[in-house]
Amino acid sequence: MSATRSRWPQGVELSTDTWTLDGVRRGRTEDPASCADRLGRFLRGLAATDPTLSRWYDEDDEPVALDPAAVHALVQHGRQDDDPHGRFGSIVLLHNGQDDERSSAVVEVVCGAGSEYVPDTFAVTLPQPGAAPELYQRDRMLGLLDLAVGAWQPHWCRARPQSLGSAAGDVTALASWLVYLDRAVYTRAGEPPAGVEALGREHGELFVLADTPQQLSLRTIDALRAAVTFTPDWTDLA
Repeated sequence: MSATRSRWPQGVELSTDTWTLDGVRRGRTEDPASCADRLGRFLRGLAATDPTLSRWYDEDDEPVALDPAAVHALVQHGRQDDDPHGRFGSIVLLHNGQDDERSSAVVEVVCGAGSEYVPDTFAVTLPQPGAAPELYQRDRMLGLLDLAVGAWQPHWCRARPQSLGSAAGDVTALASWLVYLDRAVYTRAGEPPAGVEALGREHGELFVLADTPQQLSLRTIDALRAAVTFTPDWTDLA
């Protein structure tokens, strides 16, 4: 991506854009109990963040309780019938029961795979900013990233609008508003580039690429890409 790319967004209506919070952890094999503990902490944290994320329903549109026993049963149910040894882990898909696309949210999780080729992943399609504006305040979104990092201990995770991924060619995890990188996946030298704030976390850094989504710029993404060197196993994030 050229450092001379124009600013983003141009003609993008952020209030109706689709936003996702997603992340990946490779090389971790966990049993259903550990997956249930992570998922339970994550869902309860989401519920405390915003009313639109406080109620969840399974694929049969049945309400999902958030107590440990219920979440454990949910993870067990997510094991595939044709995968008795759990090579592909548990797959959990939930929605928040909202028919209005602006307010709808979806949680997709894969956890506990016994194969090095199937990482643990989580993805939350968030309500649109027009329906849940408080979610898109800097401190609130930072809280969501910290929640995800604490629950899933990912190698990377991010929050970004779909249009930003499209504008950046969808080739880099750094094309985000906020992005967390575990120290195992990258190195960098010196201070972060202008326009980027690096917040230290226990196992890595959380990069803030703008104070508000409206201030996001492809130039800032380019500058962070130039400042970060990914390790050989993680060059696909570049």
